[in-house]
Amino acid sequence: DDQSLLSFDVEDTGPGITPDGQARLFQPFQQLDDSSTRRFGGTGLGLTIARRIANQMDGDVVVRSTPGLGSVFTFTARVECLPDVEPVMMQDVAAPGAEDALRILVVEDHAVNRMILNAWLTSQGHRTEMAEDGEQGLAAASRQAFDIILMDVNMPVMDGLTATRHLRARPGPNAATPVVILSASARRQDHEVGLAAGADAYLNKPIDFAGLARMLSDLTRPSFTRAEASAAA
Repeated sequence: DDQSLLSFDVEDTGPGITPDGQARLFQPFQQLDDSSTRRFGGTGLGLTIARRIANQMDGDVVVRSTPGLGSVFTFTARVECLPDVEPVMMQDVAAPGAEDALRILVVEDHAVNRMILNAWLTSQGHRTEMAEDGEQGLAAASRQAFDIILMDVNMPVMDGLTATRHLRARPGPNAATPVVILSASARRQDHEVGLAAGADAYLNKPIDFAGLARMLSDLTRPSFTRAEASAAA
């Protein structure tokens, strides 16, 4: 047989999930906590998409969980065994010169997302400062000027839309700094809400870094307008 069934377990020691929560986990647009200040972001589609992909690979995604003891997610997939293949190298986006380096504030509650954004931005020659929620982002924006602010939407303490409204409403070094909203939602109405809050552009997650590079270049052009950003969002 040239096929193998792969099985992966991801185990945590978190709060666990109730039976009712487990029943909703794989339903589209379902969140265990759907408030705008929830600790974890997203639209409630990740596990739904993951299960459908696994099903297409003759596998599945299932969960075992006990409240108070953590959870175990199991992913299976049937794959074809192949001989050694030549690795494919990813094409890098050209890094800017020193004169194009930007000072960028990243407001994002998810530690892994902050790490990825910081790694990519610094690899492109930009300087970054990180904030974990909207309140921290406003504090950072009050201390120094930035060229761009990347703002997540769903964060604890203060969400990104509220933070953007406060940023635009108060005087300070970043009252007019371009703000890019980062969100997993691709719905047009959510884009419009972000722009109405005072953002200049909207970028969907997972982030297309080539698209982000173009957006950073566009937003720092002296001739760039919010009308262009709205049309491109």
